[in-house]
Amino acid sequence: MLKSMTGYGLAKTETEQFLLALEIKTLNSKNFDLTFRMPSVFYSKELEMRQLIAEALERGKVSVSIKLEQQNASNIASRLNKNLIAACYSTLSELANSLGGTKEGLFSAILQLPDIIQQSDNDPNIENFWPQLQILLKEALKGCNAFRQKEGALIEEHLQMCLSQIQSKHTCIAQQASKRIERVREKLQKQLQELGNSLNYDANRLEQELIFYIERLDISEEIMRLQAHLNLFEETLKLPESSGRKLGFVVQEIGREINTIGAKANDSLMQHDVVIMKDELEKIKEQLANVL
Repeated sequence: MLKSMTGYGLAKTETEQFLLALEIKTLNSKNFDLTFRMPSVFYSKELEMRQLIAEALERGKVSVSIKLEQQNASNIASRLNKNLIAACYSTLSELANSLGGTKEGLFSAILQLPDIIQQSDNDPNIENFWPQLQILLKEALKGCNAFRQKEGALIEEHLQMCLSQIQSKHTCIAQQASKRIERVREKLQKQLQELGNSLNYDANRLEQELIFYIERLDISEEIMRLQAHLNLFEETLKLPESSGRKLGFVVQEIGREINTIGAKANDSLMQHDVVIMKDELEKIKEQLANVL
């Protein structure tokens, strides 16, 4: 079963004192790339959270946002570090003036800086919130993986359609291949008969050259290998675990055989089928870029 690297998960809990929310967003990436956005109170638990997330999501560009808000914020104004705010605003205003920049949104940005709100004895303690945060993290990861599986099912459906098109054109080429060699042989024999005795040539040498020429046009081995790769691709799709990397390797082999068939075909009908197979293979590659 395929899983997309694109996912989303959200979990939150709310009490009379605090609102705690955890959001996970994932996008496609060749490696595991994790970034956090969270209150400083949770910094000490980053390594533990990173390990849990890596085990659950495996690969992709992962963004985790944690929000912790006090429900009763009436005393926040009294805790604002007014001196620090004034100093930051003055410095940044002068810098904006000297650079010809805008001051729009400057005040809001300053309020997001660390230490703008002074610590209080009533501020949250990590040990009080860590058990609940772990529960929310697992819940958000579960939701994110469910999202990935749903997206993966849609990708798998599209891959099956593309694979079916390639299989259909492969069957057409296989049917044409044996007839094509016979047509080439008959054409060469006819041309030799028309030339008659006007040419002085070594019959044995000519026969060897004809055999070599026909062997160069033969694509029976490529057709067999291509079918084997198509079978492997379909078998890999049916595996219980998502196998995006393996499918990527199989696609490379499929592309190699299709290119060889196109180079050796020397037949307009077969070349047309090759073009269609290449087009469908590109669609598969685009979809696999987002498969775990």
